[in-house]
Amino acid sequence: NTPVVTVVATDPDASETGPNAGVFNFTRTGTLTGALTVSFAVSGTATAGSDYVSIPSTVTIPAGQSTATVTVTPIDDNVTEGPDYVILSLAGGSGGYAIGTPNFASITIADNDTPPSVVVSQPAAKSVQLASGVGLLLEASATDDGAPNPLTYSWSKSSGPGSVTFGSAGSAATTARFSAPGLYVVRISVTDGQFTAFDDVTVQVG
Repeated sequence: NTPVVTVVATDPDASETGPNAGVFNFTRTGTLTGALTVSFAVSGTATAGSDYVSIPSTVTIPAGQSTATVTVTPIDDNVTEGPDYVILSLAGGSGGYAIGTPNFASITIADNDTPPSVVVSQPAAKSVQLASGVGLLLEASATDDGAPNPLTYSWSKSSGPGSVTFGSAGSAATTARFSAPGLYVVRISVTDGQFTAFDDVTVQVG
């Protein structure tokens, strides 16, 4: 009898964390005499060599055995990209078997990289009143996964009638002085080299 081959993902949830591998399982029914080489094609959003360790295009079910597996091992990169998918579809190859159902399966590779976030923590209010000639203490609180680069901070004036002088514009905590009365928006921006996040505080001077 011609063996019939199917494939399922017995572990469809892989992750960059660990990394935790996913597993495709190939099953043949019918005669188990002799080894059987099964061909398959790989597609999906994941890229072999950068998102996961490259896998061959065939798997051999040993003689006397009904199953064989192919393992998809994620590569822990420093790119925030969301989940990727590895889709494996059975192919006829050199023959010697029939393709049954299910004839394709998918493994999801979970991303462990997250974009940065930041909030102005000092002042606590989003809008503050400041007397003319008085400096303002500013402080930001940011979170990030540390990849692909350490966070860098940048305080700036988003809008306002005059100039804003920062004590240390590249630090999480700094001071600001305003050259003229009026309504200002001060912004803190953080970047990890791939993504940028920001938060604003409104300052009424005078």
